[in-house]
Amino acid sequence: MTAQFRSSLAKLCSGIIIAVSVLIGPSSVALAQQRPRLSWTLPASAVAHWPVAFRWHASDLTPSGHLVVQEQHQGGGPWVTVLDLHSDLTGSASIAGLQAGTYRLRLAALRPDGVAYAVTSPRTLVENASSAELAFSSDEVDSGSPIEFAYSTRNLPAGSLVELQREVGFDQVWGTVLSTPVRSGVRTAPGVPLGAYKYRVQVVDAKRVVVTSNVALLWSYGNVPLRYMCEAQKNTFTVSSNCYSSTLQVGATIFTYLIGDKSQASPPNYSTTVTARDSSCRSITVQWALSNQVAAGDSAGVEVVQANASPQSATTMEGTVGSQTFSLTGASFYLDDWQQSSYGHTVYINATLSCYTNNGNPIGRYIG
Repeated sequence: MTAQFRSSLAKLCSGIIIAVSVLIGPSSVALAQQRPRLSWTLPASAVAHWPVAFRWHASDLTPSGHLVVQEQHQGGGPWVTVLDLHSDLTGSASIAGLQAGTYRLRLAALRPDGVAYAVTSPRTLVENASSAELAFSSDEVDSGSPIEFAYSTRNLPAGSLVELQREVGFDQVWGTVLSTPVRSGVRTAPGVPLGAYKYRVQVVDAKRVVVTSNVALLWSYGNVPLRYMCEAQKNTFTVSSNCYSSTLQVGATIFTYLIGDKSQASPPNYSTTVTARDSSCRSITVQWALSNQVAAGDSAGVEVVQANASPQSATTMEGTVGSQTFSLTGASFYLDDWQQSSYGHTVYINATLSCYTNNGNPIGRYIG
């Protein structure tokens, strides 16, 4: 090929390019020659309703083009812009407000007419819902004793604090008992006085509440003398005889009693000493005895009968003070007594109950 021929061929090609440029316009030629390059860093999963941070980089964009983040609904369909990044070639941003679910996202460069002329490969983002759970090792505790509880959380944003809260006051507001950055575990909370309480776990960060757990109920029990029930009997309790504190010698023991039942009932008959329509108590410890005036071999017994449990009973012989703890379910119950002797004798009774209110009455459970 001669030099003259090569020169002629070059001039011909140059003329063709000029002719094409005139026909389709210089801006379109420039657009066709550019090869935009897009990249971004998007996590594969994040916490629902929380900002999802990412960085992007772009090169060789047209002067009038701009970048956006687009979403495609599950199952296909059009791509919809969810965030406009304008024309910045590099930077960082975040997508906020996404609910729990799976999202298909891409970075796109748009022309002024809204048509994408460069896109990244679609990426899948899984938005996980935050959760928190609370449970007590036992929902019944002794008054003032430490309270052991277990909690667990999932899918929390960085920097979150886990707070154990208790409902307090007549306005039923939530007060924080303790807080920790540890996301799951077993902890101990301070003890509380007699009462029934509501607890929850709430997760917070510097700006907002992340998630709130279930409400867990706790009952704190303490010893309540039977005489308190005598004072409260207008509401829940009925006592068959007057409640008065006195002493009696039983064998060599000085026994302090509250009720002296003179009904002289013998099996299969029983005398009901205490009637409770319902109660805040989980147990009753009964002490009972006959006086030293009975004959050898005489005995006395007590029995607890409940609406939703089998009867419980115990017997003691003359010269001894009987003592027995019976479980209570919180339903209605009766405390009965009887005696077996050659002559009818009085059965002397006292008792202490374990309750979450100071008079055994379940009214006003959540005292805070």
